Amino acid sequence: MTAQDTPTAKIIETFRRDGIVALEGFLTPEQVARIRGEGEAIRDRFANVYGATSPVKTRGGWRMDIPPVNLVRRGGAPLARETGRVLEHPVIKEICDVLLGRSWNVTALVYDYREPSDEPVPRNGFEKGYPPAYFWHVDNGKPGLKDPGRFTLRFQTYLNDTTLENGAFGYAKGTHRLVIHVRERMKAKPPENPEDAVIDTYDALIAGAEWLRASPEGLAPEYGEILDRFKSDVPAGDYSDRRTAMEYPAGTVLIFHDNGMHRGNFVNAGHRYVYRYLCGPVRAAEQFRSFAGIKNLAARQFFRRTMSEPFVNLM
Repeated sequence: MTAQDTPTAKIIETFRRDGIVALEGFLTPEQVARIRGEGEAIRDRFANVYGATSPVKTRGGWRMDIPPVNLVRRGGAPLARETGRVLEHPVIKEICDVLLGRSWNVTALVYDYREPSDEPVPRNGFEKGYPPAYFWHVDNGKPGLKDPGRFTLRFQTYLNDTTLENGAFGYAKGTHRLVIHVRERMKAKPPENPEDAVIDTYDALIAGAEWLRASPEGLAPEYGEILDRFKSDVPAGDYSDRRTAMEYPAGTVLIFHDNGMHRGNFVNAGHRYVYRYLCGPVRAAEQFRSFAGIKNLAARQFFRRTMSEPFVNLM
């Protein structure tokens, strides 16, 4: 679908059902080129501060993860001019207002470039709740124990034509609803082993959902259907094919719920360049727990009042 031809209510309805929506042609070729350049300029200036260092995150390329408030505070806002303009798009604002509430902000800007690589990706040894992104996983593993519905609204924009061969994003539609349901059930009636309640990987979701299906209460047909479809489309934690690969041309933005099962497919040919921005509700109580949180909250409020467009949208 396209943002120009699709009512925002329809976009939101699809998102709530599937956990993901693809808006083709959201960026023009000129905007794509400008944002590609912005990512490279930000990398050149801030790689030593915000460049990823994890081998998983830098495999075959580079990645920048920047809280917008820090970018602005360090004088980098002029490097993200087109990024700011995209964030003021009325469709983006309306979607965020509806799904996150009126009080939300952009929590991170991510520029991610990859080429083919033979570097191995570790399957084990990661912290529970934070699995490697190259295999099927969900986010909010540990926060989901206390707040099963907690999520980050993510916008992933393709900056080149992207297919399964060059690393198209993988997403299993509808699984966000199953993940939240399993977390809610396990919060109400925890399993014997507390770690079994951390839903973060392919295996964890399958085990948790099957445990509920075998329980006296069972698994409602709605969720049983999602589980069976997921197991059919994704028979293993490292499996991928075109049924789940989000193959779209440059300029497409994927709006997705990060509690849905997803993965970053490997780049086997060409390159993949994506730009992500993460949006979440303002959680003032959490921010007041640390000096850094208080400082960032105050900085956002200050810049919102003093900055002009398009930079204010970074806040």
